Amino acid sequence: LAGHALMAILVAGLLVGFLWRFEPTVWFRNRSLLLFVLALVGTAVALRIASDRTLWAFVVPSAATVLLIAILLDGGAAAAMTLALATLAGVMNQDAFQPALYTMAGGVAALITIVRAERLNVFVRAGVALGVTNIAVLTAFNLIEQRDLAAILQGAAAGTVNATLSVFLAVGSFAMLGHLFGIMTVFQLLELANPSSRLSRRLLMETPATYHHSVLVGNRANPPAE
Repeated sequence: LAGHALMAILVAGLLVGFLWRFEPTVWFRNRSLLLFVLALVGTAVALRIASDRTLWAFVVPSAATVLLIAILLDGGAAAAMTLALATLAGVMNQDAFQPALYTMAGGVAALITIVRAERLNVFVRAGVALGVTNIAVLTAFNLIEQRDLAAILQGAAAGTVNATLSVFLAVGSFAMLGHLFGIMTVFQLLELANPSSRLSRRLLMETPATYHHSVLVGNRANPPAE
């Protein structure tokens, strides 16, 4: 109990130091900080419930938390979340190395594919990258331990379920959580900027001069990449 308490204090202290030093937009914004803490605690509880259970430890969609933090906050906070969850997964399971590496590899794969995303179809790419990474990690461990084909297929199935659940949870909850915590996501901004949206059509019809002026200012503020 003392060892687990000390590890929890260490992880919490490092996270506090990281957010304070490198993520001031999260640390000094109460709602963003609350979102980060609740996401970490909720995922840690799920990892603890599934710990030391065959395959269930690899089904928990911890990558969904990484995807949500990357979308709603930023990549740095999501990277810190990945390392924290990987550490907790290792501490909570007797076979510490496999769950820790599995959680970290999946989180990194999800983070790489989702950062700077501007279209919802990026979740498909994230799901594929996460699934391939999960299957590769579990297959590697099964081959190292010289397990049979059935174990390899079970691991592949667990990795696929993990990726599917992670993507569905992230897609289904990021808009709701963004609204709840007062965070505007890039997907919502792009939806508002769509010329076919109701707001844009009304602006064009009722105040065309303002609409064209806004378009020109937006183009100057964010010129297209060469």
